[in-house]
Amino acid sequence: MEKFLPGMDRFSVGVNYWASHAGIKMWREFSLEEIDRDFAALHAAGVNTVRLFPLWSDFQPVMWAAGSSNRPLELVFTDGTPLPEKGIRRYGLDPVMMERFRQVADLALKYDFRLIVGLLTGWMSGGFFAPPIMANKNVGNDFTALRIEKMFIDGFVSAMKDHPAIAAWEPGNECNCMAPFTPEESWHWMAYITSAIRLADPPRPVYSGMHSGKNYTDKPFSLMVQGEFSDALTTHPYPVFTQHCGRSALNNTPAVYHATAETLMYRGIGKKPAFVEEIGSFGNGYISDERSEKYLYTVLYSALVHGFGSVLWWCGFSFGRCGSQYPYRWIAMERALGAWNSDRSIAGPGRAMKKFQDELHEMPFGVLPPREVDAVVAITSLKDMWKTAYGTFILSKEAGFEIEYCNMDTIDALPQSNFYIVPSVSGYEVMDLHKYQLLLQAAENGATVVVSADNGMLEPFEEFFGCTVEYSAELPEKLSFTIDGRNYTFNAGFTRRIKVSGADVVAVLDDGTPLITRKKYGKGQLIYVSAALENEALTPGNNFYHIYRKLAQLAGVDTPEKSPEIGITRHILDDGSVVKFFINYSDHEVDGMAGNTIRWHRS
Repeated sequence: MEKFLPGMDRFSVGVNYWASHAGIKMWREFSLEEIDRDFAALHAAGVNTVRLFPLWSDFQPVMWAAGSSNRPLELVFTDGTPLPEKGIRRYGLDPVMMERFRQVADLALKYDFRLIVGLLTGWMSGGFFAPPIMANKNVGNDFTALRIEKMFIDGFVSAMKDHPAIAAWEPGNECNCMAPFTPEESWHWMAYITSAIRLADPPRPVYSGMHSGKNYTDKPFSLMVQGEFSDALTTHPYPVFTQHCGRSALNNTPAVYHATAETLMYRGIGKKPAFVEEIGSFGNGYISDERSEKYLYTVLYSALVHGFGSVLWWCGFSFGRCGSQYPYRWIAMERALGAWNSDRSIAGPGRAMKKFQDELHEMPFGVLPPREVDAVVAITSLKDMWKTAYGTFILSKEAGFEIEYCNMDTIDALPQSNFYIVPSVSGYEVMDLHKYQLLLQAAENGATVVVSADNGMLEPFEEFFGCTVEYSAELPEKLSFTIDGRNYTFNAGFTRRIKVSGADVVAVLDDGTPLITRKKYGKGQLIYVSAALENEALTPGNNFYHIYRKLAQLAGVDTPEKSPEIGITRHILDDGSVVKFFINYSDHEVDGMAGNTIRWHRS
């Protein structure tokens, strides 16, 4: 695992930026003095990375000049001026805007900021801002649109690729929100746009910049497609826009886990570095400034210990001075998202950045090595991939062991591990037979493979797991059972009864039916859990992490005795010493740690 993101030379702490005085109108209502003051405020709190957006409609103001019957005759600027043969204007780009962008990049260099540039910024804060020529065109499949997009990239990237402040390009901001793409269109669009960027600037990395990736090939901009064409994947983990999230105050469990779990999942499934590119709290209308500060502080440390490389807040500044312009006048949420207030006074998230950076610079061991990982989570064809992956993260973190993800659909060999978890298998496909055989081979070679089951079928099953299904029914039921003196209830969406035929019984339901079985296989073992524990991890008051802790212990993992709210990671330094980080993910005191605090210990 790389120490930093591609193109970066540091752990990146920063913001998504629009000028405090003008918001998205910053390029038209340009004031280098105002932007300089903004950057000075950011720099004073330790910001070192800024995501910057050349608004598409401002930078490429082109349209068709039409003739009879509104037939397009000539591509021109919106003032009617034709595109010349040479120079930046031949790409339809406004040289005044390009010079303004360079001036801002020069300011970034002055403050030692690294820039992530979202090129085709047509979607922004709930509004669409494309050149007039794009009216009523699908940016993903219209040939005129694709031509204009490539012109923008060719001209902009070629003009700015010499600037040392720019660390990475992106196709744009959440470009998957710009049109109703089909899966095939999203593949071709990503291939086309990222290839154009790399042809214009081969050495510089290209990040995804997308929002809400999926693990399904029949969905546009799947994580596999993003991973194929991007050098780093990006998460925008807003709980209110993400299913199963936001079920607590943001700085408390489980909501505080969201950013880490999603980014870890992206990295595993997309097989590329991933980072938290947009995170926010929606202002004081959603959560207090004090809690926003604690929320970001916790996420920053969680990102650090999980090796993500960057966390960027949305947005740098609130827009009290420009809230009457659209899209801010449309959407109340968009007006007060800043880590700084519109008068540049620092708000809670800004204070969190400063505190984190001050502490990071005082740590005596330099760059933190990757954490030690105890288990690999093998994602299969699931009814609700995110719910299962999120639940797996929560239970493992609470139980005290560390995971990485892999996607069984896209691997030829399993990542090396002595402990594999195949969570909440569902449906009648689950995974290809030869992928199933990879797991069986891992167990034969000495690994522990745990399979928990929703309504999923494994075949062949009995000869390997030493149990068989007595019957199944499409009926929900409430299961009750006791393990190691602890009582559990579980809301199952599916009824299944199993009986053993060679396996050992680890746990039974209250009616005596086996719930968890264990069978030696080769040098390892296969464990079957006849309940989709991960899918119920978000049920308030559940204590299923004890079961996960027991499963880990059966796999030979040394799990610490701790409260579930405390996350512990282990990092081995070059000198052989071990640094342990302890993060209290909750908003209250646990195990002698105040809410949303960290400590570390070196031994």
